[in-house]
Amino acid sequence: MPIENPLTYLQGRKPGKNYTLSAFSQPFDFDGYEIHDHNACAIYAVAAVITHHLKPADGIDFAARLEQCKEIAVSNGYGREENYYLNILKYKPYARNCLSLYNTDLKPDSDLFFPWKSACRQINAGCPVLINIWREAGSGYHDHTVVAYGWCIYVDDSQKEYRFYKVRDGYNAKVTRYVDVERLGLYYITKIFLK
Repeated sequence: MPIENPLTYLQGRKPGKNYTLSAFSQPFDFDGYEIHDHNACAIYAVAAVITHHLKPADGIDFAARLEQCKEIAVSNGYGREENYYLNILKYKPYARNCLSLYNTDLKPDSDLFFPWKSACRQINAGCPVLINIWREAGSGYHDHTVVAYGWCIYVDDSQKEYRFYKVRDGYNAKVTRYVDVERLGLYYITKIFLK
């Protein structure tokens, strides 16, 4: 089951302890989106993050930008209309191709090593990041890309930390969910930001 409240999740997963919110990112708005195409989580996430950055300047909404990003995916061989699956090694070049449609200084980059610090730094700067989750035990996510636009850390009585990303997962546009970083294992992030 996806996590909708980190505190409730911790109390259910590790009962008998007291948990305190010790750190968190400053909130910013990030529109939700729902995936309506097969294996298109990365395509939707890239379109959503680009829209977050550029819509205030160019007025292009998510639906129009998504169609442009889907066309880039098909025309450049990243995916097909019946299956938009995008290999994680292609996220950065795919995002670069999508960004080339617009007059922008935004650049994509990816991190596999120390992704928590890198993602938090971007989120703190108001830049959502893509997180490719190979598997998060108990969350229902498997080989799925979400957009992280917040983070928080809880501590228990012994000061052990529990870190979470606040995400939009593409399954429900109106529901904020969280990802337990401890249970992610190996994961990969893609950033779209001003260098």
